Amino acid sequence: MELHPQASTHNILKIKLNYARVELYCTKYPEHGAAFFQTFLDLNFVQGSKVENCYFLDQLKRPVLINNIGNVFVPTDTTELWSPKKIDSIYQNLEAFSVSYPNLNANIQKFTLAIVDSDSTVVYYNFSHGIFAPVE
Repeated sequence: MELHPQASTHNILKIKLNYARVELYCTKYPEHGAAFFQTFLDLNFVQGSKVENCYFLDQLKRPVLINNIGNVFVPTDTTELWSPKKIDSIYQNLEAFSVSYPNLNANIQKFTLAIVDSDSTVVYYNFSHGIFAPVE
C-alpha cells in the first residue's frame, strides 16, 4: 500500500512541529531524548491522551510527561536497567518536585514507566506507591 505524497508530507510536518514543542526535553538529557519523544508521540497520537506538561527531574537527569488527567509518565528504553531502589528514587523525586510546584495537577503516588523498544513500540507499566482501591 502506497501513501499519498501529501499525506506523508503532512505526517512529517506534524512530527517536526511536535518535536519543536518538546525539543528542549529531548536534548537536555540526550540519553533519554529518543524515548521521551516517542512516548510523547505515542501518548498524543496513538493513545489519545493529551500531554499537558513536560518537566525535568533534574536529580535523576530525566524528563517526565504529565497528561491531561494527571498521570505521570517516565520514558525509558529497553536497555536501561531498573531496580527497586531506582523506582523508589522516582517517587522521592516526584514528591520533592510536587513541593516545588504545588499547583501541579499530577498524581505523584503513582507513575507509569513508558518503555520504548528499538522499533518504536511503547509498553506501559504502572507503579503505585502502596495499594489503592480500584477506580469504579
